[in-house]
Amino acid sequence: MSEVQIVEAVKGPKKFIPPNVQQCQQAFVLIDADGSGKLDVQEMSRAFKLLELSYSKSEIEQILLLLDDNGDKQMDLEEFTHFVYICQNARDAPLNDILFLYADVNCDGSIDATELFKVFKFLGLKNTEWETTDFAIHISDLGEEGISYEIFIKFIEEVQSTEYFVQKQK
Repeated sequence: MSEVQIVEAVKGPKKFIPPNVQQCQQAFVLIDADGSGKLDVQEMSRAFKLLELSYSKSEIEQILLLLDDNGDKQMDLEEFTHFVYICQNARDAPLNDILFLYADVNCDGSIDATELFKVFKFLGLKNTEWETTDFAIHISDLGEEGISYEIFIKFIEEVQSTEYFVQKQK
């Protein structure tokens, strides 16, 4: 076994910090100035300014678009909690880690078939939900729990190296 393999074996599987749901709820209520139960661009902009994070209105709109699962152009508490999960784990992370965090909507550290389908759509792959579920079952290393970070990353690296994906990115 090489030194790299030993280090990897000792290091163990990648662990992401789950969000503190209670803190997310408290922060959400403070940010939700109009009490609508949804955060709009203006509320997110004010929150970012308070946190001394400099994002333009356009960048905030892009964040909302990416995480807005229901398409209402606002962020509900579940989407906000997912946003916090990404932020607290993505600092200086490689793009594939961020893709994993983006897909891991329920913040449990694994990817299920529904979350994998979201990744496929994001990458522009044309798999059906049924095909994605079948594929997820075949590559799952966690049984019904889904796909671990390690297997997900290996899969994404393989997809990124395919000629179809390389040509699509040009």
